[in-house]
Amino acid sequence: MMDEAISLLRDLAAKLGQTVEELWPHAVRYQAVSALTWIVVWTAVFLAIGALVLSHRKQSYWINDETPSAKFIFTVLFFFALIAWIGVMGTNLPIVLEPTGYTVTGILRRAQ
Repeated sequence: MMDEAISLLRDLAAKLGQTVEELWPHAVRYQAVSALTWIVVWTAVFLAIGALVLSHRKQSYWINDETPSAKFIFTVLFFFALIAWIGVMGTNLPIVLEPTGYTVTGILRRAQ
């Protein structure tokens, strides 16, 4: 499996005028940085919405029987941000922890 990935990467490196040894660290680092960026951005969004919920904690959920308050809106956004954050973490945390394996499987997937 690794030999096939290296062979495909060698072909790509030849097209770019570089060696596999030069190209490989960049490919692995790109995967890790890209995944970490998604984690950082969604963690910031999740924490910002959480701070908004906390800042409105004394407010009731409804202004009157038909009008939701900011607390209600931020709580709903917080719930959706939590779901998105869990998805982002589940998808990207393994890439950050093992970018080499993810890069190899990505190359092999594209080769098929």
